Amino acid sequence: MDFLKILESLKEKTLDLRDFEILKHAYETQQENFCQLKETSQLWKEKAERQEKEIVELQKELEALRKRAASDEFEEIPGGVLIKRLEDTYSMHAYCPNCKLVMGQDVVSHVAARRYTCPECGLQTITESVENQIIERINEITGTGKE
Repeated sequence: MDFLKILESLKEKTLDLRDFEILKHAYETQQENFCQLKETSQLWKEKAERQEKEIVELQKELEALRKRAASDEFEEIPGGVLIKRLEDTYSMHAYCPNCKLVMGQDVVSHVAARRYTCPECGLQTITESVENQIIERINEITGTGKE
């Protein structure tokens, strides 16, 4: 039985009109709030489902990128980082030997060295800048730069 019908039946028996109106208004307000909460809850559920799908897609994309990175040809250079060989040159980034992801870098002191840090596993290494080592590697291969 509906709550308002119960109140209506009690209106003249045990409740006076003022109390009835107060209870009726409280019940109607509570029902409105409940409906709004249901709608909000449904919206949050839909958003969560969309985000779960997006997470799955991003995980698939990340896995594909990791597989592609693992299949590319890398060479280790002094300092324990990798460089990626491209068709006719090298990528100008340091790659983590564990994750095969591009490592972030910052300058170490006043020397020509860089600190490379993997964003995935946290591996850190300090070595001469990768750019200089790549230029030296290209010069070795092509025979240029030797005078």
